[in-house]
Amino acid sequence: YADLIASTLLNLGFECDEIGDIASGIRYTNESLGWSKLTGNLIMLSTAYNNLAYEYTVQKHYEEAIEFYKNSHAIRLIINDGGMIAQSKCNIGNAYGELNNYDSAFFYLKSFYPLYFLCAAFFFRQRPVLLLWFLSALIWSFFHQWLIADQGMPRTLLIPKAELQGYVAS
Repeated sequence: YADLIASTLLNLGFECDEIGDIASGIRYTNESLGWSKLTGNLIMLSTAYNNLAYEYTVQKHYEEAIEFYKNSHAIRLIINDGGMIAQSKCNIGNAYGELNNYDSAFFYLKSFYPLYFLCAAFFFRQRPVLLLWFLSALIWSFFHQWLIADQGMPRTLLIPKAELQGYVAS
């Protein structure tokens, strides 16, 4: 019955989150976490950690959220489910981004999944148009990253004694 109790508590926590009662959601998800540890159900355990992290993210407690996301990610690595691992990396990266810790965010948001996609496309002999569109999207993403990279720069003067001369001609 422990699996059923853990699942029910997890669902109650999720429903509380949906109606905006995050405090009750955290309480139910914490209880689910305890039951999930007893059962040894790794999928349930990683989901409980992930939901707790989400609840702390909603409350803007990003440091706590990152710890729970990392616990979920570690379990998902054991399970070896690519989709769940990718979701964990995105969650951790986004939480670090909210803390303006862009180096750590980039570490979790970069991956080899585009390379895996190309290998799969060559293996399954996809039409060249698909690969062309994929490479175009990849090039656009690199250009877009270069274009917005300085948005996270500090709002301080980088060259304090510089002078701007000239006029705007438009």
